Amino acid sequence: GGRSLVTVQTGKVRSMADAITELVADGDCIFLSGMQHGEPSAAIHEILRQGQRGLTLVPQLPDTGQLLISEGRVRRLLTGYTSLLDRRRGVMARRAEGIDLEVVEFSHGALATALAAGKMGLPYLPTTALLGSDYLRVNSEFFRLESDPFEGTPVVAVRALRPDVAIIHVQRADSAGNAVKTGSLGMDVAGVHAAARVIVTTERLVSSAEIRSHPGGATIPGIIIDAVVEVPWGAWPQHLHGEYEDDFRTWRRMIDDDEGYDDFLRDAVYGVPDREALMALVRARLGDGHVERLGATAQHPNARMHERMEAR
Repeated sequence: GGRSLVTVQTGKVRSMADAITELVADGDCIFLSGMQHGEPSAAIHEILRQGQRGLTLVPQLPDTGQLLISEGRVRRLLTGYTSLLDRRRGVMARRAEGIDLEVVEFSHGALATALAAGKMGLPYLPTTALLGSDYLRVNSEFFRLESDPFEGTPVVAVRALRPDVAIIHVQRADSAGNAVKTGSLGMDVAGVHAAARVIVTTERLVSSAEIRSHPGGATIPGIIIDAVVEVPWGAWPQHLHGEYEDDFRTWRRMIDDDEGYDDFLRDAVYGVPDREALMALVRARLGDGHVERLGATAQHPNARMHERMEAR
């Protein structure tokens, strides 16, 4: 809301550093794309490098996004995936134990409903899915028991969620921000439309004609986009449909203990300027063959997800 037509029509292509500097500030509420598919990992690394803090985080099923919590950048966590804080999940969860973090608990369905209300510009949306649950007790900020004005039956009003910033990673986008994401979308579309500002990171910039030629057109229209950043391998270690497979197991081995975690943050996040340098480090450590294999069978929308499940 509040964007002028002039802003919509100006150039939107940015470097990652410039996009994060311009559009992400201390204290912002940030929606992250990706329910274990296409998380904006490169953008998350840039936030870590720049040092924004006091954030409210709205993730879906985060991997790299969890680093924002373990590094102490998050003040409030709005999530349907509270098990990410279970210390049995490893060093990131253990690091989060000493952080002053407010957890606002949703179901995944309720989080999607809150974002849908934000997308539509409504103050709330009703649902019956939460009736009989403890969510009404633990999250009175977003859930209220009401009566259906037509039938008089109980419903739960889910308050709209309107993030300050949404960051989504996609396969293709043009310079105006029109973006195509294929494969699992999770809550991505609702989250992006609900946000006041939007950053699209993309594997590659393409012509507007190529976007228009995609069946169904753009997943995300450029009119709501504030910045678009070209960043190959921008979701690694998550998979991105049609581009590369999931490399979650490799990444978890890198950060398996406190020493590995500290080494990864020092060398692969704070010690490199961008995603290109990170992937050069990955190639140097694991070999070109490892990286090439990630792209070999990436057409499957859940490529190598069985390995992810086993790694848990």
